[in-house]
Amino acid sequence: MVMKNRIQKKGHTELLRMTWPVVAELLLTGLINTGSQYFLNAFSTDAMAVVGSLSQIVSMVINLYTLVSIGGSILLAPMVGAGRQKDCGKLIDTMLTANLVFGVLVSAVTLCAVYPFLYMMNIEPALYAMGREYLIISLGLSTVQSLLITYTAIFRSFGHMKDVLACNFAVYLTCFFANMMIYYLMPQGKQRLLFYTFSGIIGQATGVIYLHLRLRSFFWKQNKREKPDSGERMRLLKRILHFGIPGGMEGILYLIAQIVIVAMIGSLGTRALLIKAYLGNFAAYMSIGTSAINTAVFVLIGQYLGEKNPEALRSIFREGLAAGILITLTVSAGLIAVSRPVLHLFTYDESIIEQVQALLYLQLIVEEARVLAALAVSGLKAVGETRLPFIMIIIGSLLDFAIAYGLGIVLNWGLYGIWLGYLGDLVLRGIVEALRWYKITRGNAICGRRLDE
Repeated sequence: MVMKNRIQKKGHTELLRMTWPVVAELLLTGLINTGSQYFLNAFSTDAMAVVGSLSQIVSMVINLYTLVSIGGSILLAPMVGAGRQKDCGKLIDTMLTANLVFGVLVSAVTLCAVYPFLYMMNIEPALYAMGREYLIISLGLSTVQSLLITYTAIFRSFGHMKDVLACNFAVYLTCFFANMMIYYLMPQGKQRLLFYTFSGIIGQATGVIYLHLRLRSFFWKQNKREKPDSGERMRLLKRILHFGIPGGMEGILYLIAQIVIVAMIGSLGTRALLIKAYLGNFAAYMSIGTSAINTAVFVLIGQYLGEKNPEALRSIFREGLAAGILITLTVSAGLIAVSRPVLHLFTYDESIIEQVQALLYLQLIVEEARVLAALAVSGLKAVGETRLPFIMIIIGSLLDFAIAYGLGIVLNWGLYGIWLGYLGDLVLRGIVEALRWYKITRGNAICGRRLDE
């Protein structure tokens, strides 16, 4: 009993230490991003609708880079927990090299598909020029984002959440000031979505430079840098992709599913896309608890796996679930309470405001369901179980399509029917994956293997 209490106390401390910087990061960057979106919305509501729709495409492409970052994180966190610094260095080198090369290839390929993307997302022909500018910059320079994702995964695997906080704060603040300068200093007639999009790339480059310098300071100065030979690099890359392909594809398939759903929303008209964009601002804040707890629990489970401490990894999952539900409920209730004055910053159309407010209550239920689903996925990935999330995202997405199309389009429930599709998907995946997590972590056998072998 005493040992169990010590484990729980350590879990509380570690969860708090890793969670609060992520909460602060998401809150601060969310606020700054809302400010950036304010300038974009003031520039053009058409631009806001285009970005709200095409950002799904950009997110899908960006998530290709998680094939390396997720697979690397699954391997790196247990190495950190076991104190294998030399192996950590070789893995870091392999992750960065792989995603740099991959980023260049993905950028080149996706640039050739700009017009098919515009057509697929039901963008009105009058907005093609604006959408083309957004995609060319976002996809053509996505290599910068690939490096930022990789560095972020490395720092989180070490538990250095404060560095990620500082990095993302710098990224979003740079973007905010760049957008503000474009809006106030450039004549209105000469402003283009191109300039607002490029400000995001400048911010991302700032983050890459910061994390690169911090990695040299905290890790490479303390550890002799030994690059892996070609044989070691290939072995590590195979292990990274062994976990990263199903682990990363789970996220990519989810985004593809969301693209299909956004296309359904697009068929309802530009007004529906605008409502989704406004609602997305609130949803980003509502999911802060889930994202923060999720990030911390993934890292801690991996480190406890390296320490061969099965009781601690089981305890931290339970603590994370309770904390995620509570934080999500508290934040969501506060956002619903202030939703009207916040929405007035973007629009005075009362019919839009009323529909967003009505959907916020449904979004609250969706976010509570997301807590269990997201935490179960992170827990499974952290112990090397990446196949079930991959299978379940396919099954859950098919359920989502069926509900969203049947209720939202056929029965003409509109956005309400589509949001019920989101809910059905999350409930199904959360229950199935949580049951699997509890099954494979029962007993001590889970800590009897090294994931990199």
